[in-house]
Amino acid sequence: MLSLLAWAILGAAPRPLAGAQQPAPEAPALTPVWTFSGGVYQGQSGDYTTPLSGVTVAIYGANSPGRLGTWIRETTTNRSGAFSLSVSGYDGDYAYYNIVETDLPGYTSTGALSGSGGEVVTVNWIRFTNPSPGGYAENFFWDVPTPTATPTPTATTYRPTHTPSATPTRTPTATPTTTRMPTATPTATWWAPVVEIGGAVFVTPIQLPRPGVEVSLYGSHQRMELEQRLDVKETAGDGSFVLRYTPSLAAAQEYPYLIVVVTDPEYRGVAAWSESGAEVVAGNRLVWHQPPPGQYGGNGFRVSPLRIYLPLIMKQAGAAVVGSAAPTYCTNLLHNGSFETGNFAYWTVSGNPMIIQGPTHGGQYAAQLAYYNNDHNMISQSIAYPFAAAGIKFTGWVAQYTTDESGQHDWMTVTVRSSGGFEWTSWIWNDSPARVWISRAFEYFPPQGLSAGETWQVIVEARNDESAGTTFMVDGLSLTFCCAEDPYEPYNDYVNAYYLVPGATYKVRICPNGDEDWFRFPVVQGQVITADLYNLPEDFDMNLYSSPSRQLCNNLSGTFAEHCYVIADTTGEWRVRVVGKGGATSNSPALLRVQVASFATLAPTSTRTHTPTFTATRTRMPTRTATCATGLTRCGRPHPQPAPPARPAPSPRQRPRPACPLAHQHPRTRA
Repeated sequence: MLSLLAWAILGAAPRPLAGAQQPAPEAPALTPVWTFSGGVYQGQSGDYTTPLSGVTVAIYGANSPGRLGTWIRETTTNRSGAFSLSVSGYDGDYAYYNIVETDLPGYTSTGALSGSGGEVVTVNWIRFTNPSPGGYAENFFWDVPTPTATPTPTATTYRPTHTPSATPTRTPTATPTTTRMPTATPTATWWAPVVEIGGAVFVTPIQLPRPGVEVSLYGSHQRMELEQRLDVKETAGDGSFVLRYTPSLAAAQEYPYLIVVVTDPEYRGVAAWSESGAEVVAGNRLVWHQPPPGQYGGNGFRVSPLRIYLPLIMKQAGAAVVGSAAPTYCTNLLHNGSFETGNFAYWTVSGNPMIIQGPTHGGQYAAQLAYYNNDHNMISQSIAYPFAAAGIKFTGWVAQYTTDESGQHDWMTVTVRSSGGFEWTSWIWNDSPARVWISRAFEYFPPQGLSAGETWQVIVEARNDESAGTTFMVDGLSLTFCCAEDPYEPYNDYVNAYYLVPGATYKVRICPNGDEDWFRFPVVQGQVITADLYNLPEDFDMNLYSSPSRQLCNNLSGTFAEHCYVIADTTGEWRVRVVGKGGATSNSPALLRVQVASFATLAPTSTRTHTPTFTATRTRMPTRTATCATGLTRCGRPHPQPAPPARPAPSPRQRPRPACPLAHQHPRTRA
């Protein structure tokens, strides 16, 4: 609406004289816009090597410096750790704008930095005081895993000592409720019959109860570790769920923490709440510490689909965990496509194009590529994308108004071209609809995908003839590269690993650079784990983890199949991780299979086959010896024996041996 108003204000431009220089059109009054952007990284301040994705960053407006003020909107960082938040005059009139980062579960902030004039109030808070409308970039936050996560690798070795320490812990827990004191004292009755946790799941943006969403109950010795899944349900038709746990039947030991988490891979947790005393640690997670037996209701989650179609398609109740709505990672690699830097940063410029503040399609700025007679201007940008993409999407907006006569005399082109031979061009002429922003867009997804490292160019060119100029403008350009659909996203870390079925085969895609897929599976001590990663399209690595800091198995270079064989020394949920070595990516999947078997069933198999073999061999040996040793047959045939000559009596230690005339002919028959 603002763009149409701007066109109306401008009106029809007068026809200039040949070769005359026309002044730039006046920019109409626009609603002020502020854009705050930056990133979140893992490590200490100044370390930009490891971006953190999925971190919530919100913006608040306030009129006093000591308070956050009114929440305006929030977003989450992408895989590059980047975020961008925009506010306008429609959001209110504030003297202070506050950017606030919320740590991921298990992380602690270490620092913050603003390279655009913001004040670092705390490690999670950057404040801007009376900022002018425009862009404010380079606002950064740094987080590290909390120190409490370090004991996780040795949690299994502490469990034997966990049982005696639980006895004094239960006494102060039950103290406020005097009626539960007698039942809390005996170890066998402290957990009572059952713990029952109920609630509901709602989906955004329509805010309705959502059936068919998987919700799980875990028991754990650590507040942030999903150690043992005790129950799992899909929400009913009204979005409700009830999870139950009977400790005396379900586990051999007590769990001090009970955790309810939305584990459905098709939804992302946006918000969580509890009316029964749970701690909200994430948008998809609630934690109870040593809850007494009973019912815990009034718990809820608000989730959003990881992929939205038009019309909205979501998982139906009872559907498989991996559905058709597999998430796709896409990223726009065209820099400053909306020209919100106020200049042609990242663009190569030819001629005399200009940055204007109105009219625009969105934001504060746009690019004007022609205005004067005999204008010939061009801007271009080259992109070498680093990962093997499944395809690209281009979008952009163009507009014109002219003083030229009817006919196609002046023109502007938008071209997308690759070093691999692809080219797409869109034209706009002076006889196109005037004072209207027109969309230019296309998608290109070839069957074999796009190879990493190809160079792509976006070129915008405009030309006016010698008289009656035309003004051409462009705004909102983007060139987005997309990975292939991957049902095992966003399971990209140890905590959020995907539950696999041992013995099943999974297609694992690694895209974009730095992507990694994690899977989890239950293991009992003494079982044999066999993990294989094969059909590798690129150099992918595979590793087993019995804890976050304990990595097992070595890796091979190149596309050789990865194999790992381990006898489990701990009971719990083990993980397998697949990652591209050196940032390797591919559109084609590798195949992963993990098998878990009992070692006892494998041992007898190798010993049964050897026993009868040795028994048969030994029975032949005495038979041959007896044939030659009997004096009656003389090596197997009758033979008259002459009288032996007189010889001295043998010594007591020697035993006379009968003569065998055939012994020299049958040396092998001698005993």
